[in-house]
Parts: sequence; structure tokens; C-alpha cells
Amino acid sequence: GKMSTSVLELLREKGASDELLQRVEESIACIQQTFEKYPADKIAVGFNGGKDCTLVLHLLSTFTNKDSVPMLSKILSVFFHSPQKQTFPQLLEFIKEFEMGYSLNFRIIESNAKDGLQEIVDGGYEAIFLGIRYEDPTASKMSMFCPTDNGWPSIMRVNPILNWTYTNVWEYHTLLDVPHCSLYKNGGYSSIGNVGDSSPNPLLLSPDGTYRHARELREVQHERSGRE
Repeated sequence: GKMSTSVLELLREKGASDELLQRVEESIACIQQTFEKYPADKIAVGFNGGKDCTLVLHLLSTFTNKDSVPMLSKILSVFFHSPQKQTFPQLLEFIKEFEMGYSLNFRIIESNAKDGLQEIVDGGYEAIFLGIRYEDPTASKMSMFCPTDNGWPSIMRVNPILNWTYTNVWEYHTLLDVPHCSLYKNGGYSSIGNVGDSSPNPLLLSPDGTYRHARELREVQHERSGRE
């Protein structure tokens, strides 16, 4: 896959921080390596509507193949939707809008992550892009290219934004005007899981009772303060 427009040039014009430019370069290199190693019809990307995987999809949307076809329409965007868990309606609404706006090849698989991965592995998929970052509780042993653990369906997990911080993520979203779920804008959420395990972050509450945008969270180590 080739990059259709230089995201880096655009970010430079908009005054992006050096740290963000470095992160974007790393991510682009990771994505490029993936497209060199795997055919597009063997690649998936996880999309649950959260700010991190949305950013990964946005980065992917800047790549085209040699016939100028967007790579994002070639790879499978997949949402593993666990039937036991209740998804925020705002998130489902956002996923639908993003699917339309970015012409995703999108599928919802009604099962947990493990069974969902098995289904796509059985379908011939060999790699999956994820929005995991080192700041996530489970990410400490991860690398950018990370095969699944023993006992899990065998697929290469690709983590292009592993080194990004919460601040990097929102700087990118803001400078490039990337769409994101309304819960981040005025719902008080800095991290979104499922209904029942996520609530607004008290650090985003204003004196007048409204919530500030998630990007205004300064105590970034408390990104998951609303998560159980």
C-alpha cells in the first residue's frame, strides 16, 4: 500500500508536536511493513468505535493500492460484539456513521474476542490491526508485531499506535479533525468500554455540571478513572 496523501506534511502544516510526528512516522512504517508482508484480503482491523482504533482506521485510510483503491476498503473492519455485554447506543451510532463515511468493509461478529478471532482465522485472515497502547493495562508485554498467545487462535496482532500516549491520540484527532464518538465530546468519557463497566470521568466535570471534552483531561494517568 502507498500513502495517498502525506499525513505527515499535513500535520507539519498544522503545527503538530515533534513527538506526534515521530509517532506517526513509526505507525506508518508499521502499517507499510504489514501491507508488504500480508495480502490485503488476509488483513483485518478491530473497530469497536473507541478513540484508539478509530485513529488506526484513520491512519489506514491514508493508504491506497497501486490502482489508487483505498486499502481500508480492501481489508476487513471487524467489531467483536460480545452478546453478554451491552454496547453504548452512541458508540453503535458512531460506528455506523464511520462505516458509511469511510466506505469500510465492515462486519459485526456476535461473540467475544477469542471466538471472534477464531472465526476470522478460519476465514483465512492472518493479521489484525489493533488500537492497543502501552498505557492500556494489558499491554506491557506487547510489541508492534505480536503473535497471539498460546491457547488463542493463531493470528499476528499488529499494534501501530503502541507507543502513543493519550495526549498524542487527542492531538492527532484534533489537528486532523478525525470523527469520534459523542461520548468523548460531552458525555464525560475519557475511556469507553461497555454499559455497566464505564462511567464518566469525574476529572472532566465542570463546575456548571457539564463535562469537558476528553482531550482536556490533564491527569492522563487517570484516563480509565471511569472504568471498572
